[in-house]
Amino acid sequence: MPVPPCSPRSRRRPPPGRQRGQSTVVVAVALVLAAVVLLAVVAAGSVVVDGARARTAADAAALAGAAEGEAAAARQAAANGGRMVAYRAEGAGVTVTVALGRARATARAVRDGTWCRSEGSRPGVISYTEPPCPSTPG
Repeated sequence: MPVPPCSPRSRRRPPPGRQRGQSTVVVAVALVLAAVVLLAVVAAGSVVVDGARARTAADAAALAGAAEGEAAAARQAAANGGRMVAYRAEGAGVTVTVALGRARATARAVRDGTWCRSEGSRPGVISYTEPPCPSTPG
């Protein structure tokens, strides 16, 4: 039996060819948006990780710089994957800036106490001790 043109059944069917393929376009757009969001999250995560690593390298370089000078600070920055871009000695303290990836970090360390050559230490090795030094009469 044919369906009359006014019945609800005839209105449910879309006209042939008008809405075919719409879901393909919607899924493609959703996939492109998901890929863009994923790339943005990965890029942001990379910057955060570079920042954390740069802060670690700067802290270590500042400590080494306060203890042994600029060359030691540069070595310590390189050992942590960074590059020392600035070193400034200010009295007993040093300020070091390290670049790593897309991040830069600055750290400051202050030497507190007395520096002396320990008795029996290798030539050129300077150790840090709280006063009095082993070579200083007590």
